[in-house]
Amino acid sequence: MSEKRNDIFDGKAKNGASSGYRSARYPQGYGPVDRAGKAAPARAGQQRPQQIPDRQRPVQQRPVQQKSAQKRPTQQRQAQQRPAQQRPVQQRPVQQRPVQQRPVQQRSAQQRPVLQRPAQQRPYQRQQTNYGRTPTYADGRQVQNAEREARNRAREAERRRAESQARLDELRAEKRRAEHEKRRREAEIREEKLRAEKRALKEKMKVRRKADRKVKRKIFFGRLLVGSVIFAILAALSVGAFAFFFTRSPDAPKTSDVSYLFGGKTVRKESASTAFRDGVLYICFNDVSDYLSMAVTGRADEMTFIFPEWDEKKDSAGTGNEERVTFRDKSRTVYVGSHRITVEAECRVAAEKMWVPFSFVSEFIDGVNSVYNRSKNTVSVSRIEDEELSGKNKPVYLPVSLKLKDQNPLDGFRPGDTISVPEPEFINDLSSYETYMNPPDAEEYLILVNAQNALSAAYVPEDLTDVGMTRQDGRATQKMRLYAEKALEALFTEMNSMGFTDVNVTTGYVSYAEQNAQFERFVADQLSADPSLEREQAEEIVSTYSPRPGTSDYQTGLAVEMHNLGYADESFAATEAYAWLKENAWKFGFIIRYPEGKTDVTGVRFEPWHFRYVGRAAAYAIKEQNICLEEYAAK
Repeated sequence: MSEKRNDIFDGKAKNGASSGYRSARYPQGYGPVDRAGKAAPARAGQQRPQQIPDRQRPVQQRPVQQKSAQKRPTQQRQAQQRPAQQRPVQQRPVQQRPVQQRPVQQRSAQQRPVLQRPAQQRPYQRQQTNYGRTPTYADGRQVQNAEREARNRAREAERRRAESQARLDELRAEKRRAEHEKRRREAEIREEKLRAEKRALKEKMKVRRKADRKVKRKIFFGRLLVGSVIFAILAALSVGAFAFFFTRSPDAPKTSDVSYLFGGKTVRKESASTAFRDGVLYICFNDVSDYLSMAVTGRADEMTFIFPEWDEKKDSAGTGNEERVTFRDKSRTVYVGSHRITVEAECRVAAEKMWVPFSFVSEFIDGVNSVYNRSKNTVSVSRIEDEELSGKNKPVYLPVSLKLKDQNPLDGFRPGDTISVPEPEFINDLSSYETYMNPPDAEEYLILVNAQNALSAAYVPEDLTDVGMTRQDGRATQKMRLYAEKALEALFTEMNSMGFTDVNVTTGYVSYAEQNAQFERFVADQLSADPSLEREQAEEIVSTYSPRPGTSDYQTGLAVEMHNLGYADESFAATEAYAWLKENAWKFGFIIRYPEGKTDVTGVRFEPWHFRYVGRAAAYAIKEQNICLEEYAAK
């Protein structure tokens, strides 16, 4: 290829053609060429057209654009890997060859014009460099200029392709952005439409709820009105039934007269208006006293009836130990011995006779049978016969007495008793408390209070004093009787010395009013928990865990509740403090009021926190014999 190139540039052809500069139009020489590529000979009389060499033609120089310094990643890597080696280029002077001028042949009019082919630019093919001299093209340009222009054109084409690709990428990115913006606007439109629908639905639901509330309000008030009307009707019916059934006694007579029989004999006949008052059946207690041989004292508005001593076959009072009952006009309060009770209706005086509710006779008098026969309209009062002692012709009656007994002190130990009280030993000097721990009049503190022996509301000890050992948790200072409080003070002094400093007093004296309020509260709670119960049934249930008013041992002022727990509980029996109290409480005159295993006797479950003051002698006897106060009282 180099030979061909050199031959071409040297103007020598291998085929022997005349040497000369070949033009792009006629590569084989001047003039037309034949099919074989050789120069065709000129016709006769025809001159060759004068050809202007390409070297003399004006060349339009394009501005050389500097290639961007930024290389492609591949070129950058190649440049980094292989440093460019510059080979020195040997510059040779270009040899100017004279251009052979040929005469232009004038073509005659008769001659046929020669068709010349358009110049065809052959693509440049770089040939092997001839280092002997600088090769040139047929147009006389230097190879270096041609290569430089080729490189510039390649760079220009590459730049244009890069610009075209950049514009294409930008257009694509712009298209993507436009599509993304379009989708975003569409999403916003959908969101806005959805929010509008939600707002519309919310408003619709709000209006619907408002309408529903309005309808429900109307229904509620309508039902309330209907319920109120029904309730008013039921209330009216209830009031009418109450007025019909309770304004008169269920045992109200069918006739106008009521007959009173005592011992089977008619003593009195009274009209229904006299025998009944506000639905309550009354009986003349003067007739009862005459039948039972009672004595009557007092004024017309306050009468006292004294029961005879049946054991001594007496029919009147006189020894001072008789049972008595006192009634007052227009009062529901009745005094039975030392007890004060309340009856169901007011007592009243008519014609200097004391009329009392018939229920008093049946509830508070033993040995008497009292019955009201509604069908016969009679009230019968008769004594009860003793079946064991009664004969065929000579009946023997049971003694008549009041069910509520007066409180009599129990007998304590006296000289000559079989059990002697040992002299206790103490860590501390308690000689100043000896009189209180072992009182000379111990019988005064042996009062027995239980369900069968109740105290009246009027019973209030006169020597109550504050208990200094009261628990400091916000509760009021408790009170006890003087001797009991002083003996308790000595007990706490000794107990604290033994290391039991966490025990304190939580309950002392409890009045009748406090007992009644507590009992009524428990009854109300029981009735509210079980409305089907009657009041008597509720009271029976409550009495199993709370004493009835007047039956609490705390009303004596001699009982105390002490422990080291948050509240009174049987778990106190498992503490060392209780063990010490159980063994040493007698030394100070105290006993466990409701000991373990004595529930069938006391009627109260085991209470290890409940202590009672009875004096040292009685306390020692009760402890040694392992008995309770009820059993000690029976002796």
